Amino acid sequence: MIHNYFRKIIFCALTCYFSTIFAAESIKIASYNIRAGLDSSIESIAKAIVQLGPDVIEIQEIDESNVRNSYSQTDLLKRLAQFDYSYFCDATPYKKGQYGHAILSKYPLKDPITIKLPKRRDKEDRVMCLTRIELDNKKNILIAGAHFGLNDNTEQIQYAMNTLQSWIKQEQIILLGDFNMTPDNPIYQTLTAYYREFISPPQNMYDTYPTPVPSKRIDYILTSKEYSVCGSKLTNVFQDGIVNWDHLSDHYPLMIEIPYTSINNLAKDDNTKSSWCEIF
Repeated sequence: MIHNYFRKIIFCALTCYFSTIFAAESIKIASYNIRAGLDSSIESIAKAIVQLGPDVIEIQEIDESNVRNSYSQTDLLKRLAQFDYSYFCDATPYKKGQYGHAILSKYPLKDPITIKLPKRRDKEDRVMCLTRIELDNKKNILIAGAHFGLNDNTEQIQYAMNTLQSWIKQEQIILLGDFNMTPDNPIYQTLTAYYREFISPPQNMYDTYPTPVPSKRIDYILTSKEYSVCGSKLTNVFQDGIVNWDHLSDHYPLMIEIPYTSINNLAKDDNTKSSWCEIF
């Protein structure tokens, strides 16, 4: 009985390990606060995103036909960065137009919605951008992009978590964006009770703000712990040497790569809600 139990554990580990090695297909998901292109241009940001190569990217701080930028930055970025689908999440009216988030994708977006987060008095409106991504293998993942408020944003983060709670055991969730908090914030511990972050030492290599000398991590890509993400890895934009991000925005982007073989596979360890394969 015991031997059979350990055989199952080893089989799961080896299956996940070798599927990671030999699987050719994966999905790359990125998050980037572009500061409405004020530090550079949408054209230069689009060129950098093409070189980074995400399949899906959640953009924060993007203008939609307002006085500051009289055109749709979402539409232009979609075209220049070579995406097939887009959704603009209207956070707040801004100078005779809109301002908010955008999700750009090479995969179809299913049922995208904008969820208003609790508004703090006399502060900027905040939203969470929610959509399913339909992959080539017909599996879906749920993308939840957020840009939480500065300073006291605990209520907004808790509201977002509560909203996602009904989906967390049924679907694989990627929660990402500019959270405006550092990992020493107590709410980070609450988040990581349900979501995992892929950070390898040294952790400051993933500091995202401010450019060109980042000193804190306030941008995140988290995955729900209910599901295995064996073989996933976070791209280090400082080491890839492909793009100089220093002056494109005041933030650096983040990107995670998830093998298709891991998507929507339940985690095997009921106690830690993480996959056996992550032990090896």
